[in-house]
Amino acid sequence: LTVPPGQALIVIHNGFDQQIRFTLDQRYRVEVGLSEYDLLPGQSVSLLVYPGQLAFSASTPWRGISGNDDFLIEAEQTRDLWITFVPDPDGSGRWILQF
Repeated sequence: LTVPPGQALIVIHNGFDQQIRFTLDQRYRVEVGLSEYDLLPGQSVSLLVYPGQLAFSASTPWRGISGNDDFLIEAEQTRDLWITFVPDPDGSGRWILQF
């Protein structure tokens, strides 16, 4: 997929061993449509976005885990996001979003 001038591309991959829901607000996306994408393990979705600071959230019904984060993407850039959750190293039993 060629990235049009003034836009960017993110490819969201479910790198977790459970279903995830990736949420990206419409204001970041070029094409009008859904804000939530349910991905089974190993599935991915490609989204054209506007360059800049993008905020997103990811969650899984497994243990009710969720997290929010953001990242910077430049115009004409393609970025792969491998979404996963890992146990918090503090031993609290919480899980942390990683991408």
